[in-house]
Amino acid sequence: DTFLITVNALPDIGFTASSTNICAGELVTLTGTGAINYIWNPGNFNIQTITVSPVTTTTYTVAGVNTAGCSSDTTVTINVNPLPVVSFTSGATVCVDDGAFTISGGSPAGGTYFGTGVAGGVFTPGVSGVGTFSIGYTYADGNGCADTANVTYTVNACVGITENGQLQGIQVYPNPNNGSFLVVA
Repeated sequence: DTFLITVNALPDIGFTASSTNICAGELVTLTGTGAINYIWNPGNFNIQTITVSPVTTTTYTVAGVNTAGCSSDTTVTINVNPLPVVSFTSGATVCVDDGAFTISGGSPAGGTYFGTGVAGGVFTPGVSGVGTFSIGYTYADGNGCADTANVTYTVNACVGITENGQLQGIQVYPNPNNGSFLVVA
């Protein structure tokens, strides 16, 4: 007796990845190649393309089956870089007619300040106008991972006469006024 045995080739499973090095919170798209059916793990996804956002560095395995029913697999590791720890500690309350001032308080050094009334790391109350504004500080590390911290800047109109609590027995009114006021001792 003679038997004919056909040996089918294993599929040459591969993958494409939108990136294998991401920052925490980012998405990555993985696509299996070289087969007709795919299973991705972890996750047990039974599709050719998956989009994932791993929290830590994770190795994914894609198994594929070709038209002959033969299967093989390959792996891809997605490296997850943490976001930098960013802080911004100096909010401000100023008057609209105060002069421009350099913003500080962002850490780590080397980031960028942004927001209404901010240009080149300088805040100009007259540009922002009266109101409350969220001013941000963003920093990107050597891996290209970035994070942002925000503080509040309040710009007041500051009209009228500032009351001085140390002037005992002297009253100035009305405050604010239209140019006429009384001083009573």
